Amino acid sequence: MHNSLLHLTEPAAPVTTNAAEDTPIVANHHCHSYESQVLLSTAVILVRDNTGKYQSCRALIDVGSQANFVTVETCKRLRVNSKETNIRVTGIGNANGSIVNKIASLQVKSFHNAFGANLNCLVVPIITHSVPAESINASLLQIPNNIKLADPQFHRSGPIDILIGAEIFWDLLCVGQIKATKVHPVFQKTHLGWIAGGAMRLPAKLPQNSVRNLHVVTSAVNPLDARIAKFWEIEETPVHKSLTSAERACETHFISTVKRFHDGRFTVRLPFKDNSKELGSSYDIALKRLHGLERRSKRSPDLRVSYQLFLDEYQSLHHMSPVTIEDREMFSNDGYFLPHHSVVKESSVSTKLRVVFDASAKTSNGVSLNDKLMVGPVVQQDLFALITRFRLHNIVISADITKMYRQRGQKVPTNFMASRPVPSGSSLRA
Repeated sequence: MHNSLLHLTEPAAPVTTNAAEDTPIVANHHCHSYESQVLLSTAVILVRDNTGKYQSCRALIDVGSQANFVTVETCKRLRVNSKETNIRVTGIGNANGSIVNKIASLQVKSFHNAFGANLNCLVVPIITHSVPAESINASLLQIPNNIKLADPQFHRSGPIDILIGAEIFWDLLCVGQIKATKVHPVFQKTHLGWIAGGAMRLPAKLPQNSVRNLHVVTSAVNPLDARIAKFWEIEETPVHKSLTSAERACETHFISTVKRFHDGRFTVRLPFKDNSKELGSSYDIALKRLHGLERRSKRSPDLRVSYQLFLDEYQSLHHMSPVTIEDREMFSNDGYFLPHHSVVKESSVSTKLRVVFDASAKTSNGVSLNDKLMVGPVVQQDLFALITRFRLHNIVISADITKMYRQRGQKVPTNFMASRPVPSGSSLRA
């Protein structure tokens, strides 16, 4: 688990290695304490061996570790099988560490109750030095008599067989804690028994330069990711786009009006053209299209059911909401009612029916919402470049973001949806 250089009294020089860095990383931080003795929590647990019997092992409980660990010697004693892996374990300051190439699956349980768990543990020669660093006189601790200790010999220096990390740490905790005093550490109740830990205020007999162990394991960004990204950037063909004045105006509008709400959502004003012809009335046209949609739905019951489900979901997600007749009349002159229709694709696995909103529908004076909006520059690559990239790799991954252009509705007179008939006195707004 630990690079041995971390345990030296004097700071060690950085280690340079040419090993491949295409492995997952477990970053381990090891800290020293010189002024007071800090007791790490240990527990004696039962671990199943290859014959089905349970053997006693001493475990270090470490909430700061993302991984579980077991020593090679313990694996041999249990005669458990291990699998190949390739994980780099690094030390403090992201110093280069060692590669762990074995992982073992252990079945553990408590001495005190029916609690059990399956742990995937990285197999390492040594987890840490003896814990605690030096034995403590138990008579000075005044351990409560009414608690069952997870490790009855927690005060005696001894080896560690297994490290239990944060994977199940929070599942171990129970209600019950005895606060630290001048004569004992903190005692915390767990499914493994009461564990002891924290600062010890007793006079320490250790030399001043002795090492106290604190284990903190955190995830680290794989250096390979950054190297690949840099490689892509170097090999990428520079793309210089010449924007028209309209495209530049549209981008400027976006930068100046985009905002982000406290809940993480973004909002941006529609990029209306300057001095463009005013929008006419769109309500009657949208309503006519809706009636046509309903006539088609009557001829196809399956289509009607699918469309009804879509509208119900749209409303339940608050992507549209009812407005009153008064609201509708107020926005009839300034707003735009979006007609919508269905597109059915029977071959689709995920969504056979899609609803299309038609912002190109003309209003009473022949102008649509799209006619009034500026068109910004194309941000994605052209089709030729995308198709060409299919020849560069053996495997191509494509993805889709569900409901990418939808969000909770807000009462703004920019975009209305004429929907199916709803209770008298209201319509639906999107």
